[in-house]
Amino acid sequence: MAIFTLDDQIDDSTELINDDIKTPVFNSDVIRDDILKQIAGYKWYVDYYNLIANLDDNQTTADFSVDLATTEYTAIKNMVVILDTPISTDIAVDMTGSGYINANIIPKNGDVFIAKLIDGRLGVFSLTSVNRKNYNLKDIFLIEFKLYSIITNTEDNIYLSLINKTVNNLIYNKDYLKTSDKPLFTTQEYEDRITIKKYLKVLTSFYNSKVVNKDVKNYIAYMNTKSELIYDPNVEYFVKEVIGISNLNNNINILGKRDESIYTLLDIILSDIDSIMINKYIKLVPTSDYGTNPYNNTMYWSGVRYVVNAVNIKNDLIEENDVTNNNNYPFISNLYYMFDSMFYDTLLGTLEEDTEVSLTLLELIVINIIHKEPIKISDIKTVMYDLINSDNKLEQYYYIPILIYSLFYYNNQITYNNI
Repeated sequence: MAIFTLDDQIDDSTELINDDIKTPVFNSDVIRDDILKQIAGYKWYVDYYNLIANLDDNQTTADFSVDLATTEYTAIKNMVVILDTPISTDIAVDMTGSGYINANIIPKNGDVFIAKLIDGRLGVFSLTSVNRKNYNLKDIFLIEFKLYSIITNTEDNIYLSLINKTVNNLIYNKDYLKTSDKPLFTTQEYEDRITIKKYLKVLTSFYNSKVVNKDVKNYIAYMNTKSELIYDPNVEYFVKEVIGISNLNNNINILGKRDESIYTLLDIILSDIDSIMINKYIKLVPTSDYGTNPYNNTMYWSGVRYVVNAVNIKNDLIEENDVTNNNNYPFISNLYYMFDSMFYDTLLGTLEEDTEVSLTLLELIVINIIHKEPIKISDIKTVMYDLINSDNKLEQYYYIPILIYSLFYYNNQITYNNI
């Protein structure tokens, strides 16, 4: 079973109330004082403005006459207020209510939120009371609020004042209470999560149609330059764990012939195994040489001609100068697994002094992942476009699963504040 799914913790379906504020449907001919009573426990999605600077420490309600220089807000889009009691009156100008906030912020008197009313208009509510509570060892806040005004158009002075006084913009994560995600995202983080989901679909679809297809008998394998089928059980395992067979297609044939005692670069990426355990060389085992061995015999009749193993010493099965055999695995002439010797020396800290390091962008991403360092979505994008537009099927076979893993890694980086 895959350790992730394509939609895991990446939700791009959130409707931002801010979009409604920018282009609201106003109806000045309809003036209604009766507003639908909200039931207790109702999740009210609001645009919340958390006061972060005000010279008047005794302020108890919002004051939009205060000069911009003395009042600043952090805007939190799509935040949830869980109503504690039904909204108490049908008279809009006297509307009051109370509810709970749990968003890793400290609300205060003078905070403001904008919420959509039943007739489509937007109400501006001001906090009048804040009480800290504790639930499951976490601080939550019971707030009381009253209607301050109703926004009638995008030129409304109150609305423009809030926009002008906003210095930070965050987006509430509606899944925060169900997961260990952080509750608030920056706009860039939110957009990155949408980008991650898009890239995951692109890469998975490409891998499914262009790499693992009928040309390789629907095995997670590849063809060498002599049209011989090469199978790497380590890649198969990595794809199963990271992408999940169900996210590819129903025709995938799983061979499942992996030596779990051998740790490859893919194992190091996938787990907390120390890099010193890595087997950095390759060994190609021809299935035709072991006809009496049930394992290899089955592999041979399945159409596989070579099985890729990783070893910790160079072997004699493939000579470095044997160009014909190297076409089976045309990465590096000195037969390192997936990347070259400089990558492994950099990863393991065994570079000779004064060596000029030259690594590919993907190699740098992989090293950062193994060392639990941050990576950049822009770097992932660059590598992705290069891979998709490459004619090198072997690189696509090995590198696209790693790139997919890097997207999940980056998602953890921005979502959980840890990597």
